[in-house]
Amino acid sequence: MPEPDLPEQLPVINEKTLSTADVVAHIKARERRYRRWVLLFTILPTTAGLFLLGYVYVTRNVPELPMNARLTVQAWTAFNAGRWEEAIARADECTSRFSQAAEATQTKLAQQSVPPPPVGPVPDDLRRTIASRGPLNDVATCWFMRGRASETLGRTSVAVQAYQTALRFPHARCWDPNGWFWSPAEAAQERLKHLSP
Repeated sequence: MPEPDLPEQLPVINEKTLSTADVVAHIKARERRYRRWVLLFTILPTTAGLFLLGYVYVTRNVPELPMNARLTVQAWTAFNAGRWEEAIARADECTSRFSQAAEATQTKLAQQSVPPPPVGPVPDDLRRTIASRGPLNDVATCWFMRGRASETLGRTSVAVQAYQTALRFPHARCWDPNGWFWSPAEAAQERLKHLSP
């Protein structure tokens, strides 16, 4: 780095003349402070701008879940956190709002003699078909979840009623994040076996 230009007369501070080394150190310190401010005012706004662009991209390019799926996710979140009453409330909201659509889909599939989809991993085309039956899947899952939460709270009769309602939806499937589908009706049948005397 080239040496900075020094003034012809060295500065005087408190009646002491500074040495050349002191002046050079002072000038270099000022340059470092200047560089820090330049970095602060260029990098910080750039980073904030990139973060904002990323946020806008993500929020505009991720489709919002339909209400039935949102309620089911909220119910699962509460259920997995051990907030049983909240899980029941979200499950009840989903079942009360989407039971008619779920029952209509189940009736249509039964009338057309469509076999229930398999459980476990499935090919992508079948996965899309199962996922297209959102209200059916979510309502059955919420009835099962309501049964499990009620069972945990010691409300056996409410749990039995919820499980029996889940049995009405044999075509429903619930996606497990580990990569497969399971049947709320089959799971409800298993729970009913445990609850029967």
